[in-house]
Amino acid sequence: RWNGEPVCALLVNANAFVLNRHGFPVLPRRHQEFVRQMFKYKCYIAVSGRSNSNSEGDRGAQQYIQYLGYLFGKQPGSTEAERFEAPYQDFLQSPLQPLADNLESTVYEVFEKDPVKYVRYREAVAKYLETRKGEEVVIMVNLTSGFGRFRRDADTENCRISSARS
Repeated sequence: RWNGEPVCALLVNANAFVLNRHGFPVLPRRHQEFVRQMFKYKCYIAVSGRSNSNSEGDRGAQQYIQYLGYLFGKQPGSTEAERFEAPYQDFLQSPLQPLADNLESTVYEVFEKDPVKYVRYREAVAKYLETRKGEEVVIMVNLTSGFGRFRRDADTENCRISSARS
């Protein structure tokens, strides 16, 4: 629910940390996931308060900072789609009107990089081809402007269905 809010800083109370088996402060798994999400938004992270733990492993704020640095370093690299979308993250964009606007090819490039859409296309094509199993030839016509990936996926699906028939 916080992913849609304009968060620029995260304040983590020291009591949110627990000691691991080696006596070092770590965040519980769900807290780790949330902090990792906040790393993506490039927000500042600060630790406040004092830990309730009096263990020898609790040596002050430096350990909390080191742990957060460790979490930051463990982040997976960004995907090609994330790198492509990064410049557009914080801009409100008007809805596209493909029939009214003369859209540039870069707009269609964005659409072609949408993996979910093409998975749904592939599923739809597979369902359609399954209904046509008895027919020898199925002709598919693509009437979209961004056809590269759709056609590759449809061809792959068609070959898979064809090879399943024989």
